Amino acid sequence: MNNAYFTRALVTLLQREGLYSNDPKDRGGETAFGISKVKNPKAWKNGRPTLEDAKVFYWDEFWFPLRAGNFFSEVGAELFDSGVNAGRSRASKWLQKAYNLTRPEKWKPLKVDGKIGPKTQSAVNRLCGRRSWREALVVAMNGYQFMHYAKQNDHHHIRGWLSKRVGGYGT
Repeated sequence: MNNAYFTRALVTLLQREGLYSNDPKDRGGETAFGISKVKNPKAWKNGRPTLEDAKVFYWDEFWFPLRAGNFFSEVGAELFDSGVNAGRSRASKWLQKAYNLTRPEKWKPLKVDGKIGPKTQSAVNRLCGRRSWREALVVAMNGYQFMHYAKQNDHHHIRGWLSKRVGGYGT
């Protein structure tokens, strides 16, 4: 678990998720370090998760399965954040769709299957060799996450999601 990209992405995630919450408007119920007691009861089997528990949980459940460390840091961090907030398969599909939207037309599109394998890694990293294309890919992925929340028609949570990503929003 010695990956500097993971540590930076985890710090950002924990800043967004907070240390503890029990918001009655949140379907996830009680959360510690963003880990929902309702959705992840195994992580709570010994009581409220600690910071060390959270590190292991996020590595094992999201960072490693998504192969987030195999991408440019911004892309890996966005894939990780999307996976935590909307599920690994959905986040993987968003990455593939974002690639297909931002790639040069002459490049072959990726199959949108939600699987992060060598083809997805190679194609995305080739695209991300240019900083502006990498930034466009991350913006596109954020757009998919935004639309995911918008479809849920959950004004309370979409405002919270935006306020943690857009400086000054909601203040």
